[in-house]
Amino acid sequence: GPLISIAFWVMFGVIYLSAVASRHFHDDRVARGGGLERYEGSSGTDLEGTSNAYTDSAHTDSAGWHGVYRGATAFHFLFCGWCATWVVLFVRCVVSTVVVSWYWAREGDREKRLAEMSTWRAFRRVALCHAGSLALLAFWMPALIAPRIAVGAYCKIRGLVGTKTPPYSVPLAYRSAAVCQIALHGCSLRRACFNQHHLKMRNSEIVRKCERAADGVMFAGWVCVALASFAICAGLTGVDFLTIRAVRWTLAPASCAALAGTVVFFAFFMAHREAVETIIQCFCEDTERN
Repeated sequence: GPLISIAFWVMFGVIYLSAVASRHFHDDRVARGGGLERYEGSSGTDLEGTSNAYTDSAHTDSAGWHGVYRGATAFHFLFCGWCATWVVLFVRCVVSTVVVSWYWAREGDREKRLAEMSTWRAFRRVALCHAGSLALLAFWMPALIAPRIAVGAYCKIRGLVGTKTPPYSVPLAYRSAAVCQIALHGCSLRRACFNQHHLKMRNSEIVRKCERAADGVMFAGWVCVALASFAICAGLTGVDFLTIRAVRWTLAPASCAALAGTVVFFAFFMAHREAVETIIQCFCEDTERN
């Protein structure tokens, strides 16, 4: 429900802002053009210098408004992206809260604990206790993508993997895997991020094997969804392989459909990925404790 609402919010908001901007710039150009013609025709003298100054001022004002509308559209899109990321992390935390309900149960009491931890109870706990941490994580995760890629590439080149990974690297620690630690221990965001980072460092071999299996399934599903979306959109828009122009204009909507399919696939299947992530971390902690 929330993701559908955000999707419609993005669609109508971006379309509305674009339409308003287009109408404003069109009316502005027509008004300024008509005013300039009347201004130039009102006198028989040559007002070339004055008209040039007037035109430069009009271009400057129009460029300023262009920047305002483009900035508003970009901010609107990024804000909706942050909301969608927060919703996905919220759902992942609810899933993780349900999955970890057996972890603290005593022997023979796990079935009862699993029955007690309903989805509504997990939702209420996450909403009351962890919504702020998840909102902050939804901001830091996209902001640290570029530093994370750079640090990860540097570590692989230098051989700093497994137990040799930098233990206090913020780009490597602030990842979605911290959701499990938030659900498991109810700790703050910073402590959860570094807890999962250090836990995976100490158990790098088993974590790598489990994540490869889960990532392989996710990759196969993503390829299937993206290619299916691309093929369906390309077929519906009528690709003509004998005309270069038709192919070129069809690739854009087909690529957008593949991108949208990718976003939808990962948004929903991340809940399954979080269940796998929670089982991995619980297994590693259980191995260390016992």
